[in-house]
Amino acid sequence: MRSSKICRCCRARDQCIFAEVGEDMLEGRARWVRYSERDTIFHQGEPAFGLYIIYQGQVMLFKRSLSGQRRILEIAGPAGVLGTEALIPDSEYTVSAQTLSPAKVLFMGRADMQLFLEISSVRQRLWERVLKRLRHAEELLLEARHLNAGERLARLLLRLAQEHGTPQPESKLLLDLELTQSELGEMVGLSREAVSKYLNSFKEQKFIGFLGCRLLIDPLALGQLLHAPNSDEPPFAPTVSSCQPRLHRL
Repeated sequence: MRSSKICRCCRARDQCIFAEVGEDMLEGRARWVRYSERDTIFHQGEPAFGLYIIYQGQVMLFKRSLSGQRRILEIAGPAGVLGTEALIPDSEYTVSAQTLSPAKVLFMGRADMQLFLEISSVRQRLWERVLKRLRHAEELLLEARHLNAGERLARLLLRLAQEHGTPQPESKLLLDLELTQSELGEMVGLSREAVSKYLNSFKEQKFIGFLGCRLLIDPLALGQLLHAPNSDEPPFAPTVSSCQPRLHRL
């Protein structure tokens, strides 16, 4: 693995679990893997042979129920860690990972990973990722129980904008993700039709806009609505005019 030049110029190096590791240690113990858009990195239920660290691109993590229904849990970007199940011997991947865009990832097998777990900075950064994922799962459970459909979608848009958004004028964020409305629905338990209606309602209220086919999000407006006092009227009720066919896909 010729990592020196690539590691130094990586924009996410400071967040990488190997940020404090000498590049010579990585030589020969990890390898780069390239994936095309919508390629599968690993499937739920497969033996967990190793870890993947994202260098470029975005990866969608999802889980299927026994009936085959899919639920998207997370969108991971640069410096994101996939396959932490490999830290446990004889384990399986509990989710599936699929690229949303062309991606380049660093793969390290379980045996080599054990060596790096002896390094305190790697161990700490790795467990931070695991704890963050657990907190995220807890938040999803609370949102499903205590937020209405529109609030769940609004919070999802805010989270995606904060994690994957590009700053724009007037403090707005451009969400540069190749997600369909059906996939947004899979993240909050809504149908594509419901997502389309809510997005149109948000647009009419100027919480979001569109730049080409990308979502332009006003995080301040959405945030204020999420923290507004409860009222008898749901704050995100779709309007009759929201059923417009031009927003079938993001």
